[in-house]
Amino acid sequence: MSPRIHHLNNGLLALVATGCFVLSFSKLMPFAVAAGTPPRLAWIVPVVLDGTIGIAILGHWQAVLADQDVTPFRALNISCAMLSVAFNVWHALNSSPASVAQSVAVAALGIVRDHPEERSPWRQ
Repeated sequence: MSPRIHHLNNGLLALVATGCFVLSFSKLMPFAVAAGTPPRLAWIVPVVLDGTIGIAILGHWQAVLADQDVTPFRALNISCAMLSVAFNVWHALNSSPASVAQSVAVAALGIVRDHPEERSPWRQ
Protein backbone atom coordinates (compact mmCIF):
# COMPACT_ATOMS: atom_id res chain seq x y z
CA MET A 1 0.00 0.00 0.00
CA SER A 2 1.38 3.38 -0.91
CA PRO A 3 2.08 5.85 1.92
CA ARG A 4 -0.50 8.22 0.46
CA ILE A 5 -3.28 5.58 0.56
CA HIS A 6 -2.14 4.49 4.02
CA HIS A 7 -2.46 8.06 5.39
CA LEU A 8 -5.82 8.54 3.67
CA ASN A 9 -7.06 5.26 5.13
CA ASN A 10 -5.91 6.24 8.63
CA GLY A 11 -7.53 9.66 8.28
CA LEU A 12 -10.85 8.14 7.22
CA LEU A 13 -10.64 5.62 10.04
CA ALA A 14 -10.08 8.42 12.55
CA LEU A 15 -13.02 10.37 11.09
CA VAL A 16 -15.37 7.38 11.27
CA ALA A 17 -14.23 6.50 14.80
CA THR A 18 -14.77 10.11 15.93
CA GLY A 19 -18.24 10.16 14.36
CA CYS A 20 -19.17 6.90 16.08
CA PHE A 21 -17.97 8.22 19.42
CA VAL A 22 -19.90 11.49 19.06
CA LEU A 23 -23.12 9.69 18.08
CA SER A 24 -22.74 7.15 20.87
CA PHE A 25 -21.88 9.92 23.34
CA SER A 26 -25.05 11.84 22.44
CA LYS A 27 -27.21 8.77 23.05
CA LEU A 28 -25.50 7.41 26.16
CA MET A 29 -25.78 10.65 28.16
CA PRO A 30 -29.63 10.52 28.31
CA PHE A 31 -29.40 6.86 29.33
CA ALA A 32 -27.06 7.79 32.20
CA VAL A 33 -29.48 10.48 33.39
CA ALA A 34 -32.45 8.08 33.14
CA ALA A 35 -30.47 5.52 35.17
CA GLY A 36 -29.99 8.05 37.98
CA THR A 37 -26.66 9.70 37.19
CA PRO A 38 -26.74 13.43 37.97
CA PRO A 39 -26.94 15.39 34.68
CA ARG A 40 -23.67 17.24 35.37
CA LEU A 41 -21.86 13.86 35.60
CA ALA A 42 -23.69 12.05 32.78
CA TRP A 43 -20.90 12.77 30.29
CA ILE A 44 -18.63 10.42 32.24
CA VAL A 45 -20.66 7.32 31.32
CA PRO A 46 -20.05 7.45 27.54
CA VAL A 47 -16.42 8.47 28.06
CA VAL A 48 -15.78 5.47 30.32
CA LEU A 49 -17.70 2.98 28.18
CA ASP A 50 -16.48 4.07 24.75
CA GLY A 51 -13.01 4.90 26.10
CA THR A 52 -12.71 1.36 27.43
CA ILE A 53 -13.48 0.05 23.93
CA GLY A 54 -10.60 2.13 22.60
CA ILE A 55 -8.27 0.86 25.31
CA ALA A 56 -9.26 -2.75 24.57
CA ILE A 57 -8.57 -2.26 20.86
CA LEU A 58 -5.14 -0.79 21.54
CA GLY A 59 -4.37 -3.59 24.02
CA HIS A 60 -5.46 -6.17 21.46
CA TRP A 61 -3.15 -4.68 18.82
CA GLN A 62 -0.26 -4.61 21.30
CA ALA A 63 -0.88 -8.24 22.27
CA VAL A 64 -0.94 -9.27 18.61
CA LEU A 65 2.36 -7.49 17.95
CA ALA A 66 3.91 -9.14 21.02
CA ASP A 67 2.44 -12.55 20.07
CA GLN A 68 0.51 -12.72 23.37
CA ASP A 69 -2.98 -13.90 24.24
CA VAL A 70 -5.66 -11.50 23.00
CA THR A 71 -8.56 -13.13 24.88
CA PRO A 72 -8.82 -10.58 27.73
CA PHE A 73 -8.86 -7.68 25.29
CA ARG A 74 -11.38 -9.41 23.04
CA ALA A 75 -13.68 -10.11 25.99
CA LEU A 76 -13.42 -6.51 27.24
CA ASN A 77 -14.06 -5.11 23.77
CA ILE A 78 -17.06 -7.35 23.11
CA SER A 79 -18.56 -6.66 26.56
CA CYS A 80 -18.24 -2.89 26.31
CA ALA A 81 -19.39 -2.78 22.69
CA MET A 82 -22.46 -4.82 23.62
CA LEU A 83 -23.25 -2.45 26.46
CA SER A 84 -22.80 0.59 24.25
CA VAL A 85 -25.04 -0.84 21.53
CA ALA A 86 -27.67 -1.99 24.05
CA PHE A 87 -27.81 1.40 25.74
CA ASN A 88 -28.11 3.14 22.38
CA VAL A 89 -30.92 0.77 21.38
CA TRP A 90 -32.65 1.46 24.69
CA HIS A 91 -32.50 5.14 24.00
CA ALA A 92 -33.78 4.66 20.46
CA LEU A 93 -36.67 2.46 21.54
CA ASN A 94 -37.22 4.26 24.86
CA SER A 95 -37.64 0.94 26.65
CA SER A 96 -36.87 0.05 30.23
CA PRO A 97 -33.19 0.17 31.30
CA ALA A 98 -33.76 -3.02 33.34
CA SER A 99 -34.86 -5.02 30.29
CA VAL A 100 -31.78 -3.85 28.35
CA ALA A 101 -29.49 -4.85 31.24
CA GLN A 102 -31.06 -8.32 31.38
CA SER A 103 -30.71 -8.79 27.62
CA VAL A 104 -27.08 -7.72 27.69
CA ALA A 105 -26.29 -10.07 30.59
CA VAL A 106 -27.80 -13.05 28.78
CA ALA A 107 -26.05 -12.19 25.51
CA ALA A 108 -22.73 -11.62 27.28
CA LEU A 109 -22.85 -15.10 28.82
CA GLY A 110 -23.28 -16.60 25.38
CA ILE A 111 -20.69 -14.53 23.52
CA VAL A 112 -17.82 -13.79 25.88
CA ARG A 113 -15.93 -17.03 26.32
CA ASP A 114 -12.38 -17.76 27.26
CA HIS A 115 -10.39 -19.44 24.48
CA PRO A 116 -6.83 -19.74 25.82
CA GLU A 117 -5.90 -21.96 22.90
CA GLU A 118 -6.63 -19.13 20.48
CA ARG A 119 -3.92 -16.61 19.87
CA SER A 120 -4.56 -13.97 17.29
CA PRO A 121 -6.71 -14.23 14.19
CA TRP A 122 -3.79 -12.70 12.27
CA ARG A 123 -1.12 -15.12 13.49
CA GLN A 124 -1.87 -18.75 12.93
